[in-house]
Amino acid sequence: MLQKILRFIVFSAIFLMPLFWLPFSVEAFDFNKIYLLATLVLVGLMLWLAKMVFYDKKFTIKWSLLDPFILAFAVVSTIGAFTGIDRWTSIFGFYGKFWPSILGLWAMVGFYFLVTNNIKKTDLPALTKVFTWSSLIVVISSYLAIFNIWAKISALVGGKLPAIMSLRTFSMAGGSLEALAMFLACVSVAAVVFISLARSGKKEIVAYLALFGALGLLIVVDSTPAWLTILLSLILFLVFSFWKRIFKTDVNRLTLATLFAIIAVVFIFVSPVRAFLNETFFAGGLPQEVLLNQKTSWSLAAQGFQEKWLLGEGTGNFHYVFAKFKPAAFLNTQFWQLRFDRAGSYWAELLAEGGALGAFFYLAMAAMFLLISYFFIANKKEKEKGQNVVVIPFVVTVFALLVAQAFYYQTTVLAFMFWLFLALGVVSWGDALREKSFSFQEFPEAGLVFSIVFWLIAVAMAFVCFTMGKYYLADVYYREYLTSPNTNLVKLETATRVAPDRMIYHIALSRAYLQKFTEEAMKAQPDKQVAAQFISGAVQESKTAVAKNPNMVVAYETAGVVYREIQAVVTGSKDWAIKSFQDVLRLEPKNPAVLTELGKLSLVDKKEDEARAYFQRAIDMKADYVDANLQMAYLDDQSGEKEAAQSRLENLVRVSPFSVDAHFQLGRVYYNASEYDKAAEQFQTAITLFPNHSNSLYSLALVYEKQGNYDKALELMNQVATLNPGNKDIEDKIAALRASSQNKNTPAPAEKTTP
Repeated sequence: MLQKILRFIVFSAIFLMPLFWLPFSVEAFDFNKIYLLATLVLVGLMLWLAKMVFYDKKFTIKWSLLDPFILAFAVVSTIGAFTGIDRWTSIFGFYGKFWPSILGLWAMVGFYFLVTNNIKKTDLPALTKVFTWSSLIVVISSYLAIFNIWAKISALVGGKLPAIMSLRTFSMAGGSLEALAMFLACVSVAAVVFISLARSGKKEIVAYLALFGALGLLIVVDSTPAWLTILLSLILFLVFSFWKRIFKTDVNRLTLATLFAIIAVVFIFVSPVRAFLNETFFAGGLPQEVLLNQKTSWSLAAQGFQEKWLLGEGTGNFHYVFAKFKPAAFLNTQFWQLRFDRAGSYWAELLAEGGALGAFFYLAMAAMFLLISYFFIANKKEKEKGQNVVVIPFVVTVFALLVAQAFYYQTTVLAFMFWLFLALGVVSWGDALREKSFSFQEFPEAGLVFSIVFWLIAVAMAFVCFTMGKYYLADVYYREYLTSPNTNLVKLETATRVAPDRMIYHIALSRAYLQKFTEEAMKAQPDKQVAAQFISGAVQESKTAVAKNPNMVVAYETAGVVYREIQAVVTGSKDWAIKSFQDVLRLEPKNPAVLTELGKLSLVDKKEDEARAYFQRAIDMKADYVDANLQMAYLDDQSGEKEAAQSRLENLVRVSPFSVDAHFQLGRVYYNASEYDKAAEQFQTAITLFPNHSNSLYSLALVYEKQGNYDKALELMNQVATLNPGNKDIEDKIAALRASSQNKNTPAPAEKTTP
C-alpha cells in the first residue's frame, strides 16, 4: 500500500510541477512550485522511511556512482549558504527570486532519491507519458494567454479569473515568455528523441501534439537561446546516432530530428515570421524579459568569484554581486535603475554563488551522469538485449537542459526537469544501480533505534512544514496588503509578525508608516501623538530590515529615505540618513542617485562645496543623470553663474529630452532672463510630456501674461487651480488675471518663476 502511495506522489509531482501555480501569493509560480515539491517530497520521504522501518523491517537504499556527487553538491551549497552574504536569502529565496534556494535544492535532491529508489525501469514509459501530458496542458494554456483568449474568457465571466491570467506572458511553466520558450525547447528535444526511438509512432500521438504545439509557440516567442538549445542538443543526438549506428538501416527515423535542427538554424539566423506576427496579432510585439547579457553576466560572475572563490557568495545572492560590481557602462543603458538579482546564464550565476566547490561538484555531477550513460549505451551485452537505447532520451534531454543553463538562468520548472530526467536516466541504467540492505530482524535493537530516529525525523519535518506554512500565510497577507494598501495595513503588520525574518515585509511596513506620517503631517490639525507613532514605526522597521539583511542594498536605501523625510521633525535623523546612504554606496558603489541624495543633505548644512563634489561624482558616473545636473544648475544659478546654469540645462534637455523637470528648469531660466518665447517653448514641451505638471502650467501662464495674452493665461491658471484646489495664492492670481483681461492696459506685475 505504501509503495503505491509513493508511486502516486512521484507521478503527482511530475504531472503538477509544470502546471502548478496559485493566485493567492505575491509570486504565483516559483514560490508555489517549490512549496508543492517540498511538501510532496517531505511526505514521500516519511512514507518511504516508514515503509522500511515498520513494514519491511529493513533499511534498503539503491545508489549509484552519481549519488556521491549529488550529495556533495547539495552539502557544499548548504555550507556556502551559511557562510555567504545573506543566509536567509540562500535558504528561502526572496521576492523576485525563489529559485535557486537551499529549500528548493534539497527538495529536488529528495525527489531524485525518491525516484531512484521507488521507481522501476518498467515505470519509465508511464512517467514520461505523464510528463508529456503535463507539457501539453502548458502548451494549450500558453496559446490561450498569448492570443488573449484567457482575457476574453475572464471578461465573459465577469473578471472572476485571476488577473494574471489576462496577461499575454501568463504561462504555467514560469513568469515570462522566455522562460516558457526554454522549457518548451527542452520538452521538444525530449519529444523528438522519444518519438525517434519509439517502436510505434501511433502510440506517441500525445508526444506529437505536445511537440508541434510547442513548435508553434517557439516560433511565436522566437527566443534565440531556445533555438540554440534545440540545435545543439539535436546535433548531439544525430552525431551520436550515426556514430553508434543506433538506427542501422532505418535512418528515416532521424527525419524529425533533422527537420527540427533545420528549423532551429533558420530561426537563429533569419527569424522569418516575427515581423508578420507583430503586424497581424501582436501590435508592438510581445512583452520581452529584461535580462543581463552574457558578457556582463560572466564579467560579474568572475568578480564575485574573485571576492569569495571557494564557496561563493551563497545560493541566491547574485543581487549582491550585481550591486557591488556592475560595470560603469551599465549606467548608460535604459535599464540602469534596475537591480538584477540573476545572471543571464545559470552557469555564470553558479560560479558567483557557489564558488569553485559548488561549480566543480555541479559540473562533476553532470559529467558523471553523461559518462556513465555513455558506458551503459556502449555496453555490448546491453546492446544485444536491445536495452542500450533506453537511456538516450534522458541523456539528450539532460544535455539540452545543461545547454539551456549556459544561455539562460534556471527557473524552478527547468531545475525540476533537470533533476527529473537525471533520476529517470539513473533508473534506466537498471542493473548499474547497486542496492544496500540492512535487516532489523538480525539486530532487533537496530529496529528500535530506527523507530526512534523515524519519530525524531517526523517531528523535525513537522516543524519544517509548520515553518513553511507560516511563511506561506505571511505571503498571502502581504499580497492582500498590496492589492489594497490604504485599507489593509493590518495585513502587512500581521505578515511581519508571522514571518519576522522576511526583510521585504519590514521594508514595506517602514514605507507604509512613513506614508501615514506624511498624510498626518499634511492635515490642517495633525495629531502629534499619532504622527510620532508612525515615525517611530517607520524608523524601527527600517532598522529591523537592516539588521535582518545587513548586505541588502534596498534595506539601507529605505532607512536613508525614512531618515531623510523626518529630518525636519526628529533631531539627528539627517546624520542617520547620511550614514544609511553611505552604507548604500558601500554595497553599490555605482549609484548616482544616492550620491545626489548625499549632495542634497550637504546642502541642508550649507556645505555647497561638499554638495558640488557629490553632484559632480554622480554626473561623472552618469553624464545624463537629470537630478544631479539640476542640482548643479541650481547651485550655478544661486552663485550668480547664470550662463553656466543655462548651458548645463540646455545640454541636459539634449541628452534627456523626455525629462519634464529639465525642460521646466530651463524654461524658468529663460523666463528670468526675459527670453519669453524660449521659455514658452520649454514649458510647452514639459506639458506635452506631462499634461498635469502644475509648475509648467503656472509658469506658461506667467509667460502669456507677460505677452499680454490674458485669456490664455487665465485658462492655464484655472487648470492649475483644478490640480491644486484651495490654494489661495492661485486664486488671487486668477482674480488678478481676470482684472487684467478686462482692462488690457493694466501693466503686468514683475514676477519671477520659482523652482
